[in-house]
Amino acid sequence: VSTQSTGHFLGPMPDTIIELARSGRAGCKKCKIKIDKDLLRVGVVTEHPDFGTNTRWYHIECHKFKLDDPSDLQGWDTLSAADQARATEILTNTGCKRPPPQTEDHGREFKKLKMGELKTKLEERGLETSGKKAELIARLATAAEADGPCLLYTSPSPRDS
Repeated sequence: VSTQSTGHFLGPMPDTIIELARSGRAGCKKCKIKIDKDLLRVGVVTEHPDFGTNTRWYHIECHKFKLDDPSDLQGWDTLSAADQARATEILTNTGCKRPPPQTEDHGREFKKLKMGELKTKLEERGLETSGKKAELIARLATAAEADGPCLLYTSPSPRDS
């Protein structure tokens, strides 16, 4: 167990691992979205009296602790210089709400909509509304992916509260 001081965790910090996800099977314990293969992830290792060692995985953006020096994490040396730079930027910055990465399949989400609803959503974005349902779904999914996660995971402004 590390004794690294954090701004949000009192006492010794649990062992923490950073790595590229080896598969797409683990789910983030915060946002509940699967962590895609080769994405940066942070694992918090804990001991359970009945089940032994357990690792709780998080998207690097969802990890809740501010780390003064991410290079102390297990697995740091296995990351590329670009991944280390990105991890340092994200893990030392707690002044903003970081959205989890958007890995949802927008097409699946939009397939549930009726034609009228699809056309309304396309009109709201100023996009073409003619074509078959599959074409409208693809057009809307492409636009939603271009918006990025920031528009999907925005926090309310103080005046909205």
